[in-house]
This record gives sequence, structure tokens and C-alpha cells, in this order.
Amino acid sequence: MPRVIDASKLADSYKKGVGSKGDKWRDNFLATTGIAEAGKSDAAETQYAVKVTEAVSKKLRQKGLKDVTDETIKAPVRSGSSSMYTGPAQNKAPKFASKFAPYVPTINAQVATLKPREASVDANIDNRVKPIANALHNQKVGSS
Repeated sequence: MPRVIDASKLADSYKKGVGSKGDKWRDNFLATTGIAEAGKSDAAETQYAVKVTEAVSKKLRQKGLKDVTDETIKAPVRSGSSSMYTGPAQNKAPKFASKFAPYVPTINAQVATLKPREASVDANIDNRVKPIANALHNQKVGSS
């Protein structure tokens, strides 16, 4: 007799399967080499462009989200605690620091040249915000 899938047990089966394969996944992932180089390759960039264009033209994102509600998005958060955000976010502190650090000298150099604050909000935006924003933008896009 053929095996019948019991839809009511899918979630539990999935959870058990994933839970039992954590060590295997970790070991295989850590043994894999060349991940970063493969992701940076011209072939990967071309494949990415093809797949994004296809997804946009077929509205795949919208189709995938058609049954999503605010509650389906909030349910995992509602069932957990705030540590589900703080733990992973705190673990990203070194990445944040390494990504932000190159911009610190630019910010500090611009702050040292800013005009004093004025009573006018518009003047402060023009004289204090825009110089920093423009310098950061120029650094990011590689122009001066």
C-alpha cells in the first residue's frame, strides 16, 4: 500500500527533521570552500540579474506574498521573546563595526568643518547635515 502523507503532521515532521540535522548542516557548511569567491564572480552576478529580472517579470514576490497577513508575519515574534531579536543582532556587532569603521574618518573630518548651529532648521540642514551626507555618499560611490 502506498504511503499516505498526513498533512496534520507536516510541521512536526519538518521540525524534527531540521532539528536532527543541525550538526550535519554545520559540518558540511564549514567544510565548504570558495563560497565568497563564487558569490562575487561574474557568473553569479549574471545569474542574479537573470533571476531577479525573471522574478520581477513574473511578479513572483507578490505571488508568494498573496496569503501573507500582518498576523502571519507577527506570529513567530509573538510566540518568542525579545531575545530572538537581541541575540542575533548583538552577534552582528563585529560586522556592523567593520562596515561602519571606514566611514568614521569621513564623518569626523566633516564634523570638524561644520558651521555653528543656527536658529533656522533649513540653514542647519544645508550647513550641517548636507555636508556630512554628501561626503558619505561620495565615499560610498567612490567619487570625491
